[in-house]
Amino acid sequence: MIDTATNRVTTRAIKVGSYPSAIALSPDGSRAYVVNSGPVSTNGSVSVVDTATNSLVVRAIEVGRFPEQIAITPDGSHVYVANFGSNAVSVVDTATNSLTVKAIEVGRGPIAVAITPDGSRAYVSNSRSNTVSVIDTATNKPAG
Repeated sequence: MIDTATNRVTTRAIKVGSYPSAIALSPDGSRAYVVNSGPVSTNGSVSVVDTATNSLVVRAIEVGRFPEQIAITPDGSHVYVANFGSNAVSVVDTATNSLTVKAIEVGRGPIAVAITPDGSRAYVSNSRSNTVSVIDTATNKPAG
């Protein structure tokens, strides 16, 4: 962890899950959500870090296979995880730090996810099908 005011290292390491690959910060900066890609043969996970204490809140919220990227809604209520190996997006409720939706099916090889500024849609780029999927965040179903 680096203190951005002084550009000094404050914490050398926080133990999270296997193969951490992406981080999203809650809008208020109080939590960091870390994607753990994990071994290819198993599901990945999301770890939750308290940024005030740099301590682990939750080591592993299991999501789909080989998660790549993560995005948080503007209100901070949900985290969306693009699971490359599952061809799906998982949704985590940040109030309970639990999985809300295991798998919203999208195109092949979802590699990135972004949330609209109003939080109504999640856009997912699918690298193996050359498509972008749109998810309605109110229903967690493909937007029509």
